[in-house]
Amino acid sequence: MKIVFFGTPPVAAKILASLFETEHEIVAVISRPDKPKGRSKKLAPTAVKEYIQLHHPDVPLYQPTKVSSEESISLIRSFEPDLFVVVAYGAILKQNLLDVPKLLPINIHFSLLPKYRGAAPMQRSIMTGEKETGVTFMAMDAGMDTGDILRVEKIPLEENQTLQELELALTKLSRTTFPRFLQDLEEGKIERHVQKHELATHAAKIEKKDCKIDFSQSAEIIHNQIRALNPAPGAFTTVEIQGKSLRLKILRTQVVNGSGHPGQITSYTPNEFTVSCGRKSLQIFDLQLEGKKQMRASDFVRGQQKFIIL
Repeated sequence: MKIVFFGTPPVAAKILASLFETEHEIVAVISRPDKPKGRSKKLAPTAVKEYIQLHHPDVPLYQPTKVSSEESISLIRSFEPDLFVVVAYGAILKQNLLDVPKLLPINIHFSLLPKYRGAAPMQRSIMTGEKETGVTFMAMDAGMDTGDILRVEKIPLEENQTLQELELALTKLSRTTFPRFLQDLEEGKIERHVQKHELATHAAKIEKKDCKIDFSQSAEIIHNQIRALNPAPGAFTTVEIQGKSLRLKILRTQVVNGSGHPGQITSYTPNEFTVSCGRKSLQIFDLQLEGKKQMRASDFVRGQQKFIIL
């Protein structure tokens, strides 16, 4: 089959790499425009662009500002694709573009649809304490992740799994199962199932307010928040050290028994510290102080005088 691939971040590049290992033909790759990065604001290529330029420079690569414009659609149509494969592209594909492929426009979505439609399905799945997640192969329509389900692959979501670890697991799951899915699709073995829209939940984009830790909440809720935002953007609190207020990202924790005033440091030794929450407590393992690199809590404690959480 002739495939046009749409994707932008590293996870999309990894799945694209697995497609090149199949017998299908990648006739074009579409990625978002390069963006300024760092203090220099120099334009940085997307991960998908980097991958194509390094490994398959002969494959046409396009970065349209408006992917659903008539000009873009005309260009993409010229490749006569059988399929679109869309992975974290980062922009909405309108219906006039979705109508281009002969068979289907397919999206690989990192949740068990219809739960967690939207921009941050992995983060929201972790935040709400889900015990199971997976990958949904979906036939795209003009709605936000509302298309028919073609196949679902499930894995357990471990209680201490971070966002980074979950993304790696779901990427591996996609890479290993998608080639078989494409074969079944080509052989007519795939059944479409309309989503149960009444069961849908929305995975809203992560905002700054989602990152601030509120120690009056239960330790379980905070623990899920912290791992859902690890490594980025990171859940944070504010600490006072030698009269200065500094932001402290907390990256890895464990729920433990214990009580006290929310935000109170109840255990403080040269090797670790534990913070009381609204219910139970959190033992802190990994963190990052404003202006510093990520470190173990034991190294942080040894390098600081007594500090308080504001």
